[in-house]
Amino acid sequence: EAKKSEIDASNMTDEEKAKAKEEVEKEAEQAKASIDQATTDVVVTEAKDNGKTAINAVDTTSKAKVDAKAEIDKTAEVKKSEIDASNMTDEEKAKAKEEVEKEAEKAKASIEQATTDVVVTEAKDNGKTAINAIDTTSKAKSDAKSEIDKTVEAKKSEIDASNMTDEEKAKAKEEVEKEAEKAKNSIDQATTDVAVTETKDNGKKAINSVNAASKAKEEAKAEIDRAKEAKKSEIDASNMTDEEKAKAKEEVEKEAEQAKASIDNATTNQEVTEAKDNGKKAINSVDITSKAKADAKAEIDRAKEAKNNEIDASNMTDEEKAKAKAEVEKEAEKAKDSIDKTTTDQEVTEAKDSGKSAINAVDITSKAKSDAKAEIDRVKEAKKTEIDASNMTDEEKAKAKAEVEREVEKAKASIDQATTNEAVTEAKDNGKKAINAVDTTSKAKSDAKAEIDKTAEVKKSEIDASNMTDEEKAKAKEEVEKEAEQAKASIDQATTDVAVTEAKNNGKSAINAVDTTSKAKSETKAEIDKTAEAKKSEIDASNMTAEEKAKAKAEVEKEVEKAKASIDQATTNEAVSEAKDSGKEAINAIDTTSKAKADAKSEVDRVADAKKSEIDASNMTAEEKDKAKAEVEKEAEKAKNSIDQATTNEAVTEAKDNGKSAIN
Repeated sequence: EAKKSEIDASNMTDEEKAKAKEEVEKEAEQAKASIDQATTDVVVTEAKDNGKTAINAVDTTSKAKVDAKAEIDKTAEVKKSEIDASNMTDEEKAKAKEEVEKEAEKAKASIEQATTDVVVTEAKDNGKTAINAIDTTSKAKSDAKSEIDKTVEAKKSEIDASNMTDEEKAKAKEEVEKEAEKAKNSIDQATTDVAVTETKDNGKKAINSVNAASKAKEEAKAEIDRAKEAKKSEIDASNMTDEEKAKAKEEVEKEAEQAKASIDNATTNQEVTEAKDNGKKAINSVDITSKAKADAKAEIDRAKEAKNNEIDASNMTDEEKAKAKAEVEKEAEKAKDSIDKTTTDQEVTEAKDSGKSAINAVDITSKAKSDAKAEIDRVKEAKKTEIDASNMTDEEKAKAKAEVEREVEKAKASIDQATTNEAVTEAKDNGKKAINAVDTTSKAKSDAKAEIDKTAEVKKSEIDASNMTDEEKAKAKEEVEKEAEQAKASIDQATTDVAVTEAKNNGKSAINAVDTTSKAKSETKAEIDKTAEAKKSEIDASNMTAEEKAKAKAEVEKEVEKAKASIDQATTNEAVSEAKDSGKEAINAIDTTSKAKADAKSEVDRVADAKKSEIDASNMTAEEKDKAKAEVEKEAEKAKNSIDQATTNEAVTEAKDNGKSAIN
């Protein structure tokens, strides 16, 4: 009941109070249920205290009003930020923020007085609407901009009424608009009422100061006057007569007045420019030349052109032509200067005729080409002397001189065709170079010597590829070099192509005749063959069987081949000798005794000894034993003789077996 009284006394809305009381009732019921379930006094007390705590914890503040006021504060802050971000002056911003605060306080008071959720929401929404309705536009700036716009319109009317061209009017209006925009931008940037007023006044002043007079027409007329004065000065400085000068000046004045009238009547910049340019052109086109002098100078120019054409048609170089033309130009200028200084027609004629004579006297022959050709001739003679002194054959000298003459002609033709000094020099230098490049070495002799060298190299390769020893190869190469040098010397002494060919062919024959066989190896192999033949004779003379002799001879042949291979592989005389000695030793070491017969005799001896032992062990008398042993010895000797006389292995075996049978 105490909690419900607290709820009723709170500023909660009716809905919040009803909800809070329901929560109190719910906590009271739960507490009573816990008390009913308690079985001891302690548990009862605990359930009671818990229930009281839960009831007292029920919130009695109005959440709806707190939330509504918070939303009002939030709206006020947003509005103040909007005010700060606006272009209002500081004074206007301060006033607007005061109004926001006033509306916020009114809204919070209405929320506080509300007794239902609906009334709280209504009071909140009304407050937010009132705050948001506060104006954030700057009246001071709007009024200032309106005043700027009025000033602009007034200035534009003044421009339209002026004598300016359409382009000047448009440009002046653009300037007015530009100043107006600058003023409005300055007004927008102003932060105080004083600053707004100051920028407005500055803007009006700038707009009103835009010039409405036609600068284009004034400048155009001034330019006409300058052109007029310049032309008069030009007339005074000319070589015209006084009467010609006076008449020309009158014409200038007339053209100037006409130009100014056209400028005043123009309505566009283009028309002003056109009127000005036409006027200047008319003023500047007033003729200030003296016809007598002009005609005389024209005749000088014609004489100059005729001479220049003559120069162009000559064979002079571009530089010589340029120099000659420069001389012509110089004479022409001198003549014209003399004409300008004359005061009578006769003097004009005299000056003109003297000038033409001087122009026509300019020389048009090419010294550069003459000098270049002379230098070519000098180089030609020097080259021919060099050819005569060379070791070329008579035929080659004649051919070389003909080539020199051909290069001389080419060089002179190139010089004639050259159009510049540089080209003449280049043609001359190329000619000299070509003449000097004519070879004075004897190609026939060079080729012959090259062929000798090639033959020598081939021969040396043949020597290197041969089976000669190093010492033999070195000696053979020395012989090749000697023959090559002798051949080259004969070639150098030859005076005709035929003699060169003969010396070359003789040299090649001498080189090719150098022997590339190894005498040391041939002789050594012959000695090996001799040793082999001796060994074979020894084998034939031995008591070996036919099979053994054949085998021994095959072994001899094998050793011969090995020895010859070693000799062939030897690269020095010493190695050849060593291979020969080793081969002979191996051949001589082959055994010529008959192993088959020796083995057979040994077997006969063993059988005889065995038989003798058998006799000794028998019960024969001593006389019988001696007689039997003598018979054994006799049969053994017969068997050995038969073995010695056998000529095949089969015959040895037969003789051995017969002997053994006879002994046994």
